[in-house]
Amino acid sequence: MKKSRAPAVTQDANRKEAILTAALTLFSQKGYDGTPVPEIAEAAEVGVGTIYRYFGDKADVVNSLYSSWKLRMQKQMLQGLEPTLDHQTGFKLLCRHVLEFAREHPVAFTFLETHNHQPYLNRSSLKIETTFMDFIQSFVREGQRKKRIRSVDPDLLIALVYGALVGVFKLTGGQLSNAQIESAADSCWEMARKS
Repeated sequence: MKKSRAPAVTQDANRKEAILTAALTLFSQKGYDGTPVPEIAEAAEVGVGTIYRYFGDKADVVNSLYSSWKLRMQKQMLQGLEPTLDHQTGFKLLCRHVLEFAREHPVAFTFLETHNHQPYLNRSSLKIETTFMDFIQSFVREGQRKKRIRSVDPDLLIALVYGALVGVFKLTGGQLSNAQIESAADSCWEMARKS
């Protein structure tokens, strides 16, 4: 009689998820360099060898986390962003979605912010970021072309707005009310809009 492999597959998935959850928390608190693999194993309640069963090395763990969470954040940011929306509505929607993601996933948001553009990120992780930034830059340029968004370097404007959103997250410790999110989105639009 052939044995079912479902329990082993489930156990593997659970171990891998435990490793990623532990690593996410530790990387967010202590950074990449401050988090040794044995500490991840201890927090995940697995042996160190188990980590290497699923991941090639610590960089593989951080890249897996980064790619997964960056894609989740981008997906949430793009919800409801239809081409028919005017730039004010679309811009404020993007800002709201950043803060909603941060409120729902504060540890992941902190992780993404502290690990963005680090030397241990691989090409795949960096491509996720650059592809999305290309989209945001195009959105800003189109708003500038339509004279809805102020005429400044798009990268500078994106950095100013995103930095403000990160600042709001830090100020509130991620405990954002809907009113605070709406107010932040309105304020960011006021900073970005063409007078």
